[in-house]
Amino acid sequence: MKNHFDTLLRAALQTLNLGSSATEIYARSKIERTRSQEHGDLSSNVALVLAKALGLPAQNLATQLVAA
Repeated sequence: MKNHFDTLLRAALQTLNLGSSATEIYARSKIERTRSQEHGDLSSNVALVLAKALGLPAQNLATQLVAA
């Protein structure tokens, strides 16, 4: 399941076309099990990591990743 989530996030990044640096920055992000089942199975900090590095609002980037 973690690999599938990773594949989906990578595809979303390509769709958003944020540049090659986004792929390098993505490598620093984490995918992990949520602490509470109420919040789903997996979570990622990819939007926070990318937003900080690219100077974008994290919530906007997260929304774009979901839509992609």
